[in-house]
Amino acid sequence: MKQWRIAFWSAGAYTALAVVVSLGLLNGLDGIVREWARPDDVWGVAQLQADLVVEGLRPAIAALLLATFTLCRDGGIDRCIKDRCASSGPPRSDRE
Repeated sequence: MKQWRIAFWSAGAYTALAVVVSLGLLNGLDGIVREWARPDDVWGVAQLQADLVVEGLRPAIAALLLATFTLCRDGGIDRCIKDRCASSGPPRSDRE
């Protein structure tokens, strides 16, 4: 029952945040934070360096990296197939 409560409250909080943002109730706070982080709408050295990382991890590149790491993890596809075959029953030599 506890997991359902966590899921319910998380969904409620997310929905409330989405409604508040869509109504524009956080625009003032957004302006204050933007001015604090980027005074006079000018990026600093750290932000320019971080932009290189963000651009390098754009969705197409991140998806490619995720697929590569997933396939190469623990022996790749061949190992995955072998593990599935091994878990589906005894080895073929035992079936005869």
